[in-house]
Formats: sequence, C-alpha cells, structure tokens
Amino acid sequence: MTTSGTSAIILALMALDLNKGDKVIVPNYTMIATINCIEHLGLQPIIVDVDPNTYTININHIKSKICSDTKAIIHVSLNNRYINLEELVLYCKNNNIFVHLVSCTSRRIVTKISGTNSFLFITSFTSSFPTIRIVLVTIS
Repeated sequence: MTTSGTSAIILALMALDLNKGDKVIVPNYTMIATINCIEHLGLQPIIVDVDPNTYTININHIKSKICSDTKAIIHVSLNNRYINLEELVLYCKNNNIFVHLVSCTSRRIVTKISGTNSFLFITSFTSSFPTIRIVLVTIS
C-alpha cells in the first residue's frame, strides 16, 4: 500500500528492475506524474497517442513505437475505459514487455494476467472510491 498513485508507479517500475535508458511506453493523455516517474528512475518515456474514443492507449499506436529497448508499457485507465486490454497483455507477453495498468481514476478494475512466471503484469489503483471492486482474470 502506498500514499499515492505516483509512489505506486515508481514502486512498480522499481520492481521490474529495469536499466537506465530502457524505454517505457506511456499514453499522451495522463497526469504528468506518470512521465515524471519514468524519468525519475532514469528510464526513457516513449509517448504515444491515445484512442480518440476512450482516451486510453491503443495497441495499434504502440506497435510502431516498440524497439529492442522497450521494456514496459504503462496503460492508464481513465474512468473504467479500456480498449484491447487483453490483446495488449497477450502481445506484451509474447514480446517480453512488462505491463503496468494504472487504474487510479477507475471505480472498477478488470485485470487480466498470464498464469506463467515468465510474464509480469502489475496493476495499481486508489481506494478513494468507496465502491471500488477488483476483478482478477487469468489468461491461459
């Protein structure tokens, strides 16, 4: 448990044991703290456009930005908006890229993760909403 979404993002990125200069894909529609966390750890943010209907990161925008130094993707869910989340998680699993789902502005968190030890999926959220629910689904 942390005191803020910012500290949750920093801790999540630290848990990944990334190297300075590694690239982290992040949406252009997010709090500046998301990008500050990446830069604070010496990582390089790669900013991608969001889907115009959901304002969240879209896998089709991500694929053109991925290179050998891309180690993680931060998916910021805005008000329970997800687009192609399962497809994104499976794509990242197949390409050895970590996914961090930031759900600090959501009232409900739907998390889909792999059951294997070779893939890490991290989610962070805030409990400031009294009706928050967490649903965890395993992808086989």
